Amino acid sequence: VKHGAGVHAESRAARAVLDEARARLAAALGIDDDEVVFTGSGTEADNLALRGRAWTSHAPHVVIGGTEHEAVRRTARFLASQGCAVTEVPPDGEGVVSAASVESALREETAIVSVMAVNNEVGTLQPVAAIGAACARHGIPFHVDAVQAPGRIVIDVKGWSASLLTLSPHKVGGPKGVGVLVVRRGVKLQPAT
Repeated sequence: VKHGAGVHAESRAARAVLDEARARLAAALGIDDDEVVFTGSGTEADNLALRGRAWTSHAPHVVIGGTEHEAVRRTARFLASQGCAVTEVPPDGEGVVSAASVESALREETAIVSVMAVNNEVGTLQPVAAIGAACARHGIPFHVDAVQAPGRIVIDVKGWSASLLTLSPHKVGGPKGVGVLVVRRGVKLQPAT
């Protein structure tokens, strides 16, 4: 009995730490606690966002920026191999994926648009607020890979009209082996099978 009580106490303590981390992150992002989902990595969060949205549709279409991190590109390739239509919007000569280009790529069956906020190789800032606004006008969920954003720009989940947003705590001194996917209320994700 004593052993079980000790394990229970350790479990409660671990849960309290997790709940505190979730609450602090949610407060920093200006969202509700239940919109923070912890994953095993930023890659896993990106994968869950794209696959989870694509599987909510019987004939899905996914739009990604042409400068995305390999985690998003790899997931898009997988989705294409499973019959999902994928449109990759190329950047302009400055490495910027314009909101107008993204908006012209949208279709009725578009399940998600994914664009990174800050490029991990050259540091290009994408116009995520304008892209998010375009997606919102069409009722299409917008995923922002914001892994490289902390310390470079202010992360504005609401201002970007981000339905889903990926972070990786180890980029700002947090533990490795943890990712975060912000899932705004009302956004449906289908678990991968």
